[in-house]
Amino acid sequence: SNKKFAGIASSTNGIKSLFFFKRLMLALGGSFNIPTNQGFLSTSCGSRFSSKNFISDLDSIDCTLLVGCNLRMENAVLNAKLRKRFLRGNFKVFSLGSFNKSTFEISHSGISYRNILSFLEGRSRVCSHLVRSNNPLVI
Repeated sequence: SNKKFAGIASSTNGIKSLFFFKRLMLALGGSFNIPTNQGFLSTSCGSRFSSKNFISDLDSIDCTLLVGCNLRMENAVLNAKLRKRFLRGNFKVFSLGSFNKSTFEISHSGISYRNILSFLEGRSRVCSHLVRSNNPLVI
């Protein structure tokens, strides 16, 4: 398949979190990146999100999964760009983690053991949307 799948993690995450997040992204056939002050540090070759042009690449995204983050508080610029993309339509946003108030519609899956296990096993509705998506993004 020609699908592109990418994940972004904060450089402030712990090493264990980064390790398991990278394993998840690679298992899904995607790429994994860590933002730096100079843009994005790509940990895979040929990533389409390995440059400062990442925010302009958001126009092609059609589905986003937020994992344990609150973009309104943690990255206002990215939040505004995702909101702009959401307002254009044909864009779904899902969240695994605690409920956070947002400036656009997010389908919250919660953080219960059952929900996370269902996601990891590929049985959740979030997984079905990610699989059907042409250009998903995991943050």
